[in-house]
Amino acid sequence: TRHSAILLQSQVRRILAERRFREQRRAAVTLQACVRCVIACSRFQKQRQASICIQAAVRCHLQQQEFARQKSAAIKIQEWWRAHLKGREQWLAYNIQRGAVITVQAFWRGVQMREQYRRKRAAATCLQSRWRRVAAQRHFDHAKAAVVLLQQHWCNALARRRDARQHHEAAVMIQKHWRRRYAQQKYQSLVHNVVQMQRRWRANQLLMIAEREYHICRGAVITLQAAVRSFLAKQSYQRTRHSAILLQSQVRRMLAERRFREQRQAAVTLQACVRCVI
Repeated sequence: TRHSAILLQSQVRRILAERRFREQRRAAVTLQACVRCVIACSRFQKQRQASICIQAAVRCHLQQQEFARQKSAAIKIQEWWRAHLKGREQWLAYNIQRGAVITVQAFWRGVQMREQYRRKRAAATCLQSRWRRVAAQRHFDHAKAAVVLLQQHWCNALARRRDARQHHEAAVMIQKHWRRRYAQQKYQSLVHNVVQMQRRWRANQLLMIAEREYHICRGAVITLQAAVRSFLAKQSYQRTRHSAILLQSQVRRMLAERRFREQRQAAVTLQACVRCVI
């Protein structure tokens, strides 16, 4: 009976020991599984955080490269556009200067041609007046010679009747001389009037030419002033626009650097928290 009780106790103790061993082994396995799960989760979190950091760094590097490429492209486009605008401005300035030079040349050539025309006209007028004076003097000399010859023949023919017709011939001669004097005075008055009319006409023509030249010069000066003012306004606009672009680029660079520093500080803080947890 005692032996049976001892055997029974030993069997019960063995069963209890086996049950306790199996429970302890199950608890150890469960604890190991939990520890391994925690370690795996921690390793996974580290790897995930490291991959996120690497991705963030790679994306940041790619964004910086893309930003640098876009900035370089924008700078090249701005340089090309400024060169194009400068070339266009130079071309417009050249055309304006060329037009002004052509206008000045045309005005100067017109002045020279008018001066040459006036000299030729004055020479022709002088030549005509001298020729007419010589022709009139020659005609007067011929008429006078003819009159003198006629008088001589008439005197010879009327020598016998000179006493009877002496008073009549004297009257006729006085009338002839008077009519000739009157014709000369009338001719001189007509020439004086024609010369006065020619002087007034030439003065009016010179006044009209001077007014036309003044208006041409005034228009050219106004056009040149407008071109210069437009050129100065464009230069001021280009300087203002260039300053605005530089200011925008500096502000954007400062904002990008501030955003990058904030992201880096957040990443460093997150890494420090993860390390503390691990």
